Amino acid sequence: MDNRTRSNLLSPLHVWALSLGCAVGWGAFMVPANLFIPTAGPLGTTIAMAISTALLLVIAANFCRLAEKYQDDGGIVAYVRNIIGHDHAFLAAWILLIAYLSILWANATANVLLARFLLGDFLSWGYLYTIANFDIYFGEVAATWLFIIIFGLLAGYGGKLLKYFNTFCAIVFFLSVVVLWHSSITPIPLCRYSAW
Repeated sequence: MDNRTRSNLLSPLHVWALSLGCAVGWGAFMVPANLFIPTAGPLGTTIAMAISTALLLVIAANFCRLAEKYQDDGGIVAYVRNIIGHDHAFLAAWILLIAYLSILWANATANVLLARFLLGDFLSWGYLYTIANFDIYFGEVAATWLFIIIFGLLAGYGGKLLKYFNTFCAIVFFLSVVVLWHSSITPIPLCRYSAW
């Protein structure tokens, strides 16, 4: 393998970031607070997160092995094509497309949900309708489309920048989860002196 080919391959860290990044969306914000912690508690949630992290590492290791063996940056569709043929690769591409389209709206609107939590009513202008007791505003719809367009252009034309950007975001996300988890199990000492 020459140096140029080796430099185009994803490192194990980049593959981990890609695996983690693909697993984060609406469910990352809604499911833990509404389902995991109320039903499994903090310990059960921590165990489940540890198991899922181990599974992500298995996926990343297999993805790295395929990348090294076939030296193709076409992703899983290229690997399926190389292993079992074009017909199966076509089917894999359609399955991936349907999977992405079915969750794209949820992952894009997760940003709006986070903005609603952090910024309040900043994007809540231009009321459109209510669905499932959730008010939909034009500002939030426009922000969602802006996220889709920006990240679509980044995915299409980002080149090498994309893998570093994705890895940076995944590391920030992972460290945020660690800090929040640690702060949730560590008692906060009461300050003896008031700021007033």
